[in-house]
Amino acid sequence: MASFNYHQGRSQTVNGREGSREPVDGATFVPKTRVKTANKMLRDFFLGFVKIHVLHHASKGPLYGVWFLEELARHEYELSPGTLYPLLHGLEANGYLQREERVVEGKVRKYYRITPLGQRALKEARAKIGELIEEISENGDARKGRSGSQTRAVAARR
Repeated sequence: MASFNYHQGRSQTVNGREGSREPVDGATFVPKTRVKTANKMLRDFFLGFVKIHVLHHASKGPLYGVWFLEELARHEYELSPGTLYPLLHGLEANGYLQREERVVEGKVRKYYRITPLGQRALKEARAKIGELIEEISENGDARKGRSGSQTRAVAARR
């Protein structure tokens, strides 16, 4: 799996053109606004994945921030504490996680565990992810006896 860095894609001045990226293999320059929009969209997608990942691990047992950053790194996600902790606080504020403070080696460590609302959200997310994977995978089209072009034609008629 390719690494995803939440901070990459910053625009720069290249060949005297503000907001351009260095062209690769004859590609054209991409305007700064499109790069930012595309990167924001990808960032939003991946942060959604991270939230589901948090709920998954919190359903297995309490987790804390540093451990979870290491878990994400195992999956080649590069997430800063400044991104993770607000995400955990938001999940807690919205009732998906419950926080418990424990003293570990003289320091207060915040552990998060899933709530019943978080369990319901995780169950629904798993179902939706399964449907999406089935729909967008080549194997999903083959199992339904359709080619990729047939699937697109059906989708275009909707």
